[in-house]
Amino acid sequence: MSGKNNIGMEYFRPTQASILTTRSGHPAPIAIGRIRGMASDKPLSRHIVEDAFLFCLARAPCRSDMTCDGRSMSVRLAQPGQIRAYDYRHDWTCVLMDDFDQVNWHIPRAVFEALEPDHRGTVFSELSVPEASSLVDPVARQLADLVEPAFLSPEATNTLFVDHLSWAAVAHFAKTYGTYKPISPKGGPRLSPRQERLAKEMIAARLDGEVRLAEMATACGLSVSHFSRAFRATTGTPPHRWLLQRRIEQAKAMLANPRVTVAEVAAATGFFDQSHLTRVFTRQVGTAPSAWRKGQALR
Repeated sequence: MSGKNNIGMEYFRPTQASILTTRSGHPAPIAIGRIRGMASDKPLSRHIVEDAFLFCLARAPCRSDMTCDGRSMSVRLAQPGQIRAYDYRHDWTCVLMDDFDQVNWHIPRAVFEALEPDHRGTVFSELSVPEASSLVDPVARQLADLVEPAFLSPEATNTLFVDHLSWAAVAHFAKTYGTYKPISPKGGPRLSPRQERLAKEMIAARLDGEVRLAEMATACGLSVSHFSRAFRATTGTPPHRWLLQRRIEQAKAMLANPRVTVAEVAAATGFFDQSHLTRVFTRQVGTAPSAWRKGQALR
């Protein structure tokens, strides 16, 4: 893997790959990759859970069998020119049932947030793309065609050219698939996109330990009370509940590995012990961690 992100796309286990990344200076690097690989009856390697999106444009027909957060998805056929979008905050597993050839865009959420919206008073919120749906996207196909020469000879490619095509793709995906929310009305405290991203990154980096409210408030330049109100107004949930939800998500991802014990999952996700994890997990998910794991294995 590429550090703490999926920019390198190694989890596809490609037989051929050409990855282009934007220069430094952006909110976060964008990557475009042309990858090819062989069909396999084994799932792809597990990706890193991060606040970013993957857009896949099929160059050849490919069937796949997928799960998202343990939920089985029906077998789908991606035709050439069709695109799929995935949210890396969810835990995806995938078995590619045909040889694959695709162009991928790895785009962190921070990049979408940095775009100037079409309508004033709004800010990027989410992608409104049905999970793993294959959509015909002629613009994405044209952008992939334009970048193809760079894949063939990356050493001779102008980095400014890659930057422009990358941001053109971001603008297209944001306008076509993005949803925007209004910036907080007067008098209503909300976090700025930068503050929201910073707070969530601090929470994500400390899932296995203590996350102090005062530290997040200080990092955002706010008082504790102002930060708590603004975080809830921005995300719809208080900081401690957001942290709990992220810990449960991480616990699910770890439970998918049968070699990891429930006690190890508890220690890695910030719970006091196995019984504490079991109580909270059962209350949130509706079943105990061990039973949830068995259910996923049966699927």
